[in-house]
Parts: sequence; structure tokens; C-alpha cells
Amino acid sequence: LDALQGRLPKPALYIRACELTAASGHCEFYLERQIPAWCGRMREAIDFALTLHEELRAGHYQLDKNSHLVGGRATATAEALFAAVAIGEIDLAKRLFVVATDPSLYFHEIFNVFRVWALGLWLHDERGALGDLLAHHAYAEGLRGGYVQAFRGLLSKDSAALTSGLKDMTRHEWELWQDPDRVRGLGVINLGAVALSRLALDSGVMVRIPGPTVPDEIVASA
Repeated sequence: LDALQGRLPKPALYIRACELTAASGHCEFYLERQIPAWCGRMREAIDFALTLHEELRAGHYQLDKNSHLVGGRATATAEALFAAVAIGEIDLAKRLFVVATDPSLYFHEIFNVFRVWALGLWLHDERGALGDLLAHHAYAEGLRGGYVQAFRGLLSKDSAALTSGLKDMTRHEWELWQDPDRVRGLGVINLGAVALSRLALDSGVMVRIPGPTVPDEIVASA
């Protein structure tokens, strides 16, 4: 079994491909402002994440050696999920959420697990469960606090709360992506804020775009 699994692409390669594809798409959009091209790059990135989680679920990789990738723990998984919503592919987002998560691994104290489940619960109309998750993290600060406030604003159709949460998200994530050990191009467009802004417009909630990492034309294309 080890020999057979050794012939497969390393799971880390899927993660790297997902992150680099999304990052290059963001940078290309910043230069060219071409929405169709950007959406195409996001679909490519999402496909890498989806393939990885399908392979993990099929048992092609040992879960104990890749526990940092399962259940929504990986940053690439979260970015891919929000990217699917950002490009308007809701069914694709639902599919990725289902294959990437497991109720038995609902460890939402982990930040990426938290934001993956928050979005997944919204997409599957589990408003009560989402409210309970947000209540559990009601006093969170920093980046998690921004996500909590933004989702609360979305749930309650509170434009001011949503906008405030998006501002915190963009500010803290911009600081996060300055780390040279990360794929810094992922910070050029804030997929979380873009996705939530599009969901807000779909729900009839007005939102103010918080900054250049949330391009007006992408949000307006909803």
C-alpha cells in the first residue's frame, strides 16, 4: 500500500498548485482587470483542491499522515471554497464543502475549519447551526472576529455590521499575507470578503466595499 501511494502525487503538491494558481490569477487580474480570465483561474485552483479532497476521501492517501489537510484545516481548502462563491459557482462550493468536511471533524476552534463551516452552513441553509457557531465565537477578536461579525451581519441583514466585519477581515488578512513564508499573491484579492459581499447582494443587503483587495467589478458581476 505504501508503495502504491508513493506513486501518487504528494498531497502537498495539490495544495501548492491550488495556492499558486489562485495567486497568479489574482495578480493577473490586478494588471489586466479581466473578470472571465480571473474566474477561469479560480476554477483551475478550485479543481486542485477538489481533486485532493476526493482522493483523500477515496482512501488514496493515509489520513494519519495528512491530518493537517482533512476536515477543512488547510488554508487552500478555505480559499478554494470562498473562491467558488466569489465566481458564482454555488453548486461547486457545496460540492467542495461536502467532500472536504466531516461532521466528526467539526473542530471549529481551528480557524480554517471555522470559516469553512460558517460558509458551508450558510450555503446549505443551516441558519440555526450557523447562528450557534457564531454565538460560540461571539467574543473572538482579530481576523476570526471579522468573519464572525460579517456572517452575523449577513444573517441579520445588518449592512453596518457586515461592512464592519469585512473591513476587519481585509485589514487582518492583508497583514497575514505579508508573511514571506506564505504565497503572498493570495492576498491581492480577499476571496472571503468578495464571497461574502456577493452573498450579501444576493440577499438584498447593501454593503460598502472595504478596499482594493475587494474589487468592485468582481462583486458587481454577481
